[in-house]
Amino acid sequence: MLVPDRNCLHAGATMNFCMDAGNAIRSRWFWIPIRVLLLSFLLSLLAFAGSLLLGIVGVVILGWIRHTEPNMTLAYRNVAVPSAILAGIAALISFAFIEVRRYRQARALAAIERSSSSPVTFSNR
Repeated sequence: MLVPDRNCLHAGATMNFCMDAGNAIRSRWFWIPIRVLLLSFLLSLLAFAGSLLLGIVGVVILGWIRHTEPNMTLAYRNVAVPSAILAGIAALISFAFIEVRRYRQARALAAIERSSSSPVTFSNR
């Protein structure tokens, strides 16, 4: 959870948000696959919609140039579905790397924060 903190304000910024200590602890590893699959699905739906629009426009223009009736199944079968599959695979791979890196970074920062909050002791040997 992002909370405003006056220790995080710096010159030139009106408000900066810092991560609280509980956020790094609360981010669990089992949420990673759920986020990756959800974001990949949403991106593949977006790619399907965009490529379907472009495919329909292309089929209509091609039918207009050839003076034939446009076959709209070509837009689905040859344009939209393959591009959605490719976008889904690319999103799955990239989101997996991003989420694992984000989880590791949050865990490392939480460990640094825990170690820096403990009192420093010096020993004379």
